[in-house]
Amino acid sequence: MLALAAPAAAQYTVAGQVVNSVTGAPLARARVMVAPVNDQSDEKNFLTGEDGRFRFEGLAAGKYMLYGLRLGYPLQTFGQRALGRQFASALAVGPKHDTSNIPFPLIPGAVIAGRVTDEAGDPADSVLVRPIRLNQRQTLMSAQALPGVWTNDRGEYRIHTLPAGVWTVAASGTPTWSMPGENVFLATYHPDATNPALAKPLTVGAGETVTADIRLSTARPATVMVNIQALGLASPNLRLMQEGPDGAGFTMPRESYYPASDSVTIPG
Repeated sequence: MLALAAPAAAQYTVAGQVVNSVTGAPLARARVMVAPVNDQSDEKNFLTGEDGRFRFEGLAAGKYMLYGLRLGYPLQTFGQRALGRQFASALAVGPKHDTSNIPFPLIPGAVIAGRVTDEAGDPADSVLVRPIRLNQRQTLMSAQALPGVWTNDRGEYRIHTLPAGVWTVAASGTPTWSMPGENVFLATYHPDATNPALAKPLTVGAGETVTADIRLSTARPATVMVNIQALGLASPNLRLMQEGPDGAGFTMPRESYYPASDSVTIPG
């Protein structure tokens, strides 16, 4: 008796077009990925052409996650409505679902760019600039400081792929023209505030670019003396950082210290 071959499992297609969520324009060179919900390692990739279209064939019935990203568009999930929000919408694939022409809008990131100068108006190079997302009251209380970027030799910086919202920026560092221990730049918020409460809010939408220049002030650094014995630590590792508006160190961290005695002096 001949054994009957099992019928081949039905296969399905997921296809569509990647577009800019703001303008609706097709996005070329966007990377689209699809993977089963229960096996994210089984990922398939597609790079869109000039028409922004993508196509995955030979998929088994089931639920899938669809992802997309492109230069200027952070990684996001199909169905996501805002950057920075964890949201996942599974895509059902099978005989009862038409997945042959799916619109996939990608949200463009916001950009904050500008120039940082010193008291004389000269470019401040190698200065760390960090974006700070403000809360609903547009204050720095409970604000969220994100990793920053360094200014170039012209004092210019550009922070991209930010979620739309209300932001400010803060800069800090050491003048490259100053001898070690002589001068430091005060942590300064846009446009020239050393008091966080006076930081100017910046409202930026998806795909928009706003300019935020910063004028820094210099000051003599302070010296900190730490009593190791009072800390009660056997082998302390000391690292000095300035506290930012979110309660975390947001300025350029100083070197680490491994004290060999009961006290240590950390120069400014």
